[in-house]
Amino acid sequence: MDYIVSGPCEVAGVAPGGTVSQQVLEGLEANVPALIEGGHLKPAPAPADLKKPAQK
Repeated sequence: MDYIVSGPCEVAGVAPGGTVSQQVLEGLEANVPALIEGGHLKPAPAPADLKKPAQK
């Protein structure tokens, strides 16, 4: 899962508006729920092709 940095500060070295992965945050032992609750991160939308079932 990826997250968008939505607050005014960098998170894990990523500037506001950028995307940071769950793997990077876990590697830094970041408290993801607290960052989301505090408005610093928000879940990135999933790519559209993953949401649609495969057509035959």
